[in-house]
Amino acid sequence: MTPDGSSIDERRRRLAARLNETGVHMSYGSPLEDEIEQVEQVLDNTATLDVEARRKIVGTLLTLIFEADYGRKVRAVNDVLLPIGRCISPAYMPNGIFSELRRRCEKISAALTAGADASAEVAWVVEQIARIYFSPHIRAFMVVRAKRLPYLDLISHYLDDAAMAFYRRNHFACANALTTAVERLLLEHIGWKFGDPKKLPDAMRADIAALPPRSGNPQMDVRFETYKKYVVQFLEAYQKPSWRAHLSLTRFNRAFIQHVNDDASYYTYDDCVTAFQFFDLYVEFVSAQVGQQMYVFVPEDDDEMNARSQHYWRIVLEDWLHGGAPSAERSFLESNPHYQKEATDSNFLSLYAQGPEQNRMIGAALMTLGVRHLGDVLPLVREPVDPERLGLFAKLVMSFAAIMAPPGEEKDTPGSSPSGGPKH
Repeated sequence: MTPDGSSIDERRRRLAARLNETGVHMSYGSPLEDEIEQVEQVLDNTATLDVEARRKIVGTLLTLIFEADYGRKVRAVNDVLLPIGRCISPAYMPNGIFSELRRRCEKISAALTAGADASAEVAWVVEQIARIYFSPHIRAFMVVRAKRLPYLDLISHYLDDAAMAFYRRNHFACANALTTAVERLLLEHIGWKFGDPKKLPDAMRADIAALPPRSGNPQMDVRFETYKKYVVQFLEAYQKPSWRAHLSLTRFNRAFIQHVNDDASYYTYDDCVTAFQFFDLYVEFVSAQVGQQMYVFVPEDDDEMNARSQHYWRIVLEDWLHGGAPSAERSFLESNPHYQKEATDSNFLSLYAQGPEQNRMIGAALMTLGVRHLGDVLPLVREPVDPERLGLFAKLVMSFAAIMAPPGEEKDTPGSSPSGGPKH
């Protein structure tokens, strides 16, 4: 007889208590019924062993169970998202947001099964991915990880280029840089060299699917196989010929970008978010294959990463401060009758509603850049600025000045320096 939810939860609590008594902590709280039984059996069978030996055996089992749980989570979202042209590498997504993402994916699946419109739920998923993975700190982290991995090191500079284009909302340049990066990455990973016989997309995917794990670590090998499945599945959609591609789902498709380029060839924010998630998935895929470190937290003390993060923040702030002000660059682009302007402001800071949350994100940028006065931001801005946004920014700079001033420096307080500039 299968226990009801409350009895399973009680078994989980009792199991956690038993593990704590042995000095082992269960790092997640929802093992399945058969997994609970496995751990209970191992605890019973190792009761006579010394403490360290027992911890090692139990810890190994828990690691495998955790990996199985992680695989279930990855499958729960990607089995829904990939058929609609999206994907996600959820390694650095907070648990609370991931739980909501999983719930939304269940709603998407139910809606599609019923033939209903799931576009609002899909838009929510894309926005949540963007809010987390396009934080400049995270984006810089993924680029630097790519730079330090085999195969990906060849194309990491394309990821830098694409990230900077994305933060400037130049989605056409972003999508085209990432397309080139996909092509070069695949050929490098399967060992193709210029002058070798031609490799068709089907053969490329077959070679990727045949790649073996090389980590020597069972946990990483399991994760490698999980990631490989979704890399190949994404590539199958990305490499579809134009006459079979589902361009209503996403236009990040090699045939569309390289061969169609009709008057609809303006790539959207959503397309670029999807493309970057493929590379994030590929970073985890290669990391697992070669047995490189699986980061638990994004590091804060990497100079190369922090330099990128600061530069990305400069671009984000410049673009956000420009807002809807007149722009020479955009007027040139929009003068072409085939240019397709996106309906909404897709700057990273605009993902946060005006108010405390957006203020906190702007504050994070100020802290990263060491901005203490309004005049400090002027060198960042090339385009005219939106007066409303400049006003909000000025208030924030003045309120943050007291917090950010070094010890011993005279501190500004709101209203003490109306211009926001340095005092004389």
